[in-house]
Amino acid sequence: MGGVVEVWSKHGIQITVLFSLVFQLLLFAIPIARRHSWLEKRKHLARLNNLVLWLAYQLADTTAIYALGHMAISSSPSGERRQLMALWAALLLVHLGGQDTITAYALEDNRLWKRHLLTLLVQAAGVFYVIPVNRGSNPRLSFAAALMSILGVVKFAERIYVLRLSEDMNKVFDLVSWLEPPTTETYTRPVAPTQQEDRNEQEEQALKLAHHLLEFSMGKFIDAEVGLSRYPRSIIMEHYDDNGTLYNLVELQLSLIHDKLYTKTPAIHTWLGCLIRAFSWLATAVIGTMLVFHFVRSSSSSRNYSGGGFDAAVTLTLLAGAFLLETASLLKAAGSTWTVQILDRRGWDGRMVLWFRRLVKAAECNRSWPGFIGANVPVSEVIKCDWGFSSSIQKIEPDTKWYVLNQIRWMVYLCRGNEEQLRTSRGELWLQRLSVPPQLIQNKITNSEFDESFFIWSFLSKNFVKYGSDLDLYSTDRMQLLRDAIKQISGYMDYLLKEKTHMLPPPVRHRRKYDNLVSKENNEIYDVLISGDELTMEAKMEAVLGVWVEMLCYAASYCNRESHARELSNGSGEFVTIVWLLRAALFKAFYPDDDGTQESARTNR
Repeated sequence: MGGVVEVWSKHGIQITVLFSLVFQLLLFAIPIARRHSWLEKRKHLARLNNLVLWLAYQLADTTAIYALGHMAISSSPSGERRQLMALWAALLLVHLGGQDTITAYALEDNRLWKRHLLTLLVQAAGVFYVIPVNRGSNPRLSFAAALMSILGVVKFAERIYVLRLSEDMNKVFDLVSWLEPPTTETYTRPVAPTQQEDRNEQEEQALKLAHHLLEFSMGKFIDAEVGLSRYPRSIIMEHYDDNGTLYNLVELQLSLIHDKLYTKTPAIHTWLGCLIRAFSWLATAVIGTMLVFHFVRSSSSSRNYSGGGFDAAVTLTLLAGAFLLETASLLKAAGSTWTVQILDRRGWDGRMVLWFRRLVKAAECNRSWPGFIGANVPVSEVIKCDWGFSSSIQKIEPDTKWYVLNQIRWMVYLCRGNEEQLRTSRGELWLQRLSVPPQLIQNKITNSEFDESFFIWSFLSKNFVKYGSDLDLYSTDRMQLLRDAIKQISGYMDYLLKEKTHMLPPPVRHRRKYDNLVSKENNEIYDVLISGDELTMEAKMEAVLGVWVEMLCYAASYCNRESHARELSNGSGEFVTIVWLLRAALFKAFYPDDDGTQESARTNR
């Protein structure tokens, strides 16, 4: 124990600043890694990534503040070591400026930009106290500390600017609208791909189309009435029956919206942002090169003070890490899909950027939705375990996604252009196909609170699926797929009810669940389901699933818009958000505005 205390007393500052560098590396790498396609098969690794990212985000600023405080009260007999401490303080200020891949871990962080500003002032004061206190006679170290301090202030100011901008969803929407690509087919075309690059080419094309639809989807987050112009509508109608493309387009849009809300994207792709990154990279490279020559030429003098070569190694490690981060940030910004879009909007050729993106397979790797949804134990187990049921994360089956999208298409068709009916329906559209009396639908579904109708349908669908099992009706593959889809969607809704009530419209009363499970056992709608002979069992199963999809769409439409944005903090969002945007886009495409060419019409601003 005494040895640990001795090491910490001698090298505590060095260890702390190295930890700060490690946290910055994690903050840069994890947001990229958690959107990588290989996470689709590793749900536990995805959870671990989020946990490590949260820890790094929370500890990064704390570690830097602690190190600055330690430097302010420490003393060293060596003048050069004091100057190195001044340089470390400046590098800590650069760390506090954050990484391009994350500015806010949660939506609430954007609203706390004033707190971050106050933190900047305090930390900057600490840095500018440490630097003159530890000044020395070496001009190279003094110049390096001064230059890195200026760079740190600039980067932190940029972080505050992004946090303040992202606080207001309307400002983000205005920025997205300003960056909207041309409405005609003038987007930069990638160079001809080789046969092995077909997938990456498809992803680039999908990103291109997602940018065209981004303004419409972003408008949903602020309840702005944004119409689909002719070209975006033609995109949807061209792929109306292509489930994979439709899902992919929405997932890509959510990743782009995440960029605007939780990263430095709003500031990166501006002239000032480009200058900051170029200056930052150049300054780090110059300082690093200068200090390497300094330590090589004066290696003997660097050992005349306590710490010796270890201090030099720490300094070079910090500079190497800073240079690595600046280089990666510069390349990421230069090769971003936003860069391609901006070049195209200005009429410049973006083929070189697209070639670089294909070389590193950027589109293929970094825009995937992990495909995980929450699930709870079956409703029948709720009473047995006295509300102690646990949630889990499971991979949503491709067949479930296919059925959900197919049900949404049917909903769009059945509403006959009545968007209000599509938005407010909680099962009416599909229950009418089962010949359920309208009065019964009103009493049990329409006139009930959302949570009550949800509990009724949970109990009903569980018993109906069990009824099919008792009669051994799941011998065919299609019936089994329908059964599994019902279980997965109902389990997901149950998960939202228990774990993420903010994703459901109020009221959400857990006690009601027990009451309805008991009192609705002899449900009249269930009697209609099992007694009606005019429809096959398969058609009834489709209708049961259809009601669940209607409830999912209803929940998505009537929950707080900020709830959708808040869930994007994990980099991908919830499945209910994907369903919400799919339903809105398919309706607008299937029932276009009268002139068919409506551009953005913003209301409720």
